[in-house]
Amino acid sequence: MRPEKTATAAPALLERIPIGEHGPFLLAVVAGATLRVLVAVTYQPALLLQRDAYSYLLTAYGAPSRFRPELYPLLLKPLLIGRQLAVVPSVQHLLALGLAVLLYALLRRLGIGPVMATVALLPLLLDPYQVDLEQYVLSETFFEVFAVSAFVILLWRTTVTPSRAALAGALIAAAILTRYVGAILIPVVIVYALTARLGWKSAGAVIAGALVVIGGYAGWHATNSGGGGSGGKLGYFLYGRVASFADCTRVHVPPSQKPLCIDVPPAARGPDYGFRGLDRYIKPIENQPNANGLLTSFSLSMIRHQPFEYVSAVAGDVGRFFTWTSPPRREPYAQRWVYVLSLAQANPVPIIRARGGAPPPSLHLGTRFRIDAALAGGLRRYQQWIYTYGPLLGVLLALGLIGGVAGWRRDRRVAAAALTLSLAALGLMVFAAMVNVFHFRYEIPALPFAGPAAALGLKLLRPAGGQPSASMTA
Repeated sequence: MRPEKTATAAPALLERIPIGEHGPFLLAVVAGATLRVLVAVTYQPALLLQRDAYSYLLTAYGAPSRFRPELYPLLLKPLLIGRQLAVVPSVQHLLALGLAVLLYALLRRLGIGPVMATVALLPLLLDPYQVDLEQYVLSETFFEVFAVSAFVILLWRTTVTPSRAALAGALIAAAILTRYVGAILIPVVIVYALTARLGWKSAGAVIAGALVVIGGYAGWHATNSGGGGSGGKLGYFLYGRVASFADCTRVHVPPSQKPLCIDVPPAARGPDYGFRGLDRYIKPIENQPNANGLLTSFSLSMIRHQPFEYVSAVAGDVGRFFTWTSPPRREPYAQRWVYVLSLAQANPVPIIRARGGAPPPSLHLGTRFRIDAALAGGLRRYQQWIYTYGPLLGVLLALGLIGGVAGWRRDRRVAAAALTLSLAALGLMVFAAMVNVFHFRYEIPALPFAGPAAALGLKLLRPAGGQPSASMTA
């Protein structure tokens, strides 16, 4: 394009997008950015109060892990090239704000007004737990970016070319390789491709794009670790899932799995038993080459023979996402996701406490972790009142699901989008509860899906009227 044409095209584009109507969203973005700056200043250089954060840092500088997927540690390497740990949360904060802009553009394109689109994105922009996790060296933010971007690509146009579908599949694969729970998004995307009449070709392209990325990763992992694949610890997660109800007196257990039988009566364990107390059962077998296989076999056997207990445990954990109870009262570890005034308030594991919340010295990322107690106090008061309450999250998902069903004949494209985003949010929480114990942290990646789903569902539930927005152009 010649320079003079570019100069005339830009003003014409701005005339088609009135800046004034985006005022509410711009204010929300400024508020979200301000909150993130305050959090970054309060906790320097980054939050490492969860053991997973240490694990990611060590993996970024060491051999591939057989416990977690490797994509997030790989992404950490270029961010830490200058040995400045604060770069990681800074990038994650910027990515979250960029994700809000992307979703706002999508909602406007699908006919949602500026105010409703802004309200739909307040959980992503202003939820204090979302922002807190961005300050951690944890994978949630990158997972959200990969997963949501995949859906934006699919929902952006009425027709989806195979190349776009393949790109969406590749992004879903990237989400899976960031957090394994992303695997549930594959069937959700396929359902959307079929219900939105994108056709089997697009659905196949999604799968092909995902397989190419996952296959390439599996080959890299095999080359660098001497093993094939990266799911070597699934049995450990499942064992934690069944620990609250597994009863060896009701199931035939092979001699090799006998050490995994829990001697505490099921009635005395409670729903959070999988959080703790399992090391003494795993320790006798953990050095065996087939330890993960033994744990997987034991866990699946308990699920097959105690299906009611399994379904009850999963349903109970899913229900905990939607209760009025504050997150710190829902599970023991949620204390690490609040804005603590001191290291002791987070009750970290001994090694983190001993290092004062600083990164491992061997990584040369700095040796001090600082908390501005005055700012932390203000953030804590904000967090006590302003967050995405469980019932509100339930309402958001219900609006997306009910609106999608009720408005199917009215606007198939918007209805399919509302249903898909709702199912993605719900699927992430349900699947996490199916393969692991309850963690409040698993609710956070659902927030970028739930708000937009509710806005789309509400649009379909409102009486028809008015002219479609110009942004609905396909």
